[in-house]
Amino acid sequence: LKCAGEDPQAAAVHHSVVQESARLRRMMRRLHLYAQLPQLYANRFALAGTGQFTTAGAVIKRAAREVCRIWKREMDLVIMSEQVPLPLGEEYLVLLVEELVDNACKFSEPGTPVEVKGHGTREFWSLAVHNRGAGMSPDQIVRIGAFKQFWNGSKKPRGLGLGLALTQGVARLHGCEFAIQSTLKATTATILVPVEN
Repeated sequence: LKCAGEDPQAAAVHHSVVQESARLRRMMRRLHLYAQLPQLYANRFALAGTGQFTTAGAVIKRAAREVCRIWKREMDLVIMSEQVPLPLGEEYLVLLVEELVDNACKFSEPGTPVEVKGHGTREFWSLAVHNRGAGMSPDQIVRIGAFKQFWNGSKKPRGLGLGLALTQGVARLHGCEFAIQSTLKATTATILVPVEN
């Protein structure tokens, strides 16, 4: 809360501390989940039988807007998503959206669009996140793994290099396909979720 007459410098420091604390909490949750993935994968058939479904549209919009707010990229977000029940727990769907939108913001310039599109067919529902930033080479895409960071240029991104590896692991855990298409000027990350008929 901001009090009347509060020192602007103190308010800025407080804001930075709050943001950094949130970033560290998120990083710890991601590390914990990544450490759990082998056990979760071993028990994936039990997970498939839980019957967890999440309605995609509102969850995706909320998660994408929150990430863009952190990056101060709210005006760059272009989002279209159908209200469709998906066979994913909400925490996993939120994680997939957060990681892909975070990467899109991290590797593109403010003022360029970050596009999030969710739509389906009879067999698959697709989540695609597109940005017009520095892309990845085919070799980098093949080498996605934990604690590996890929970037072009001199500015090294923040983070542990877990985002794409975690996205790939969570997608596989739920029987989804994860793919990246990239050029030097644009990248699209897509998750295909099988839809039960």
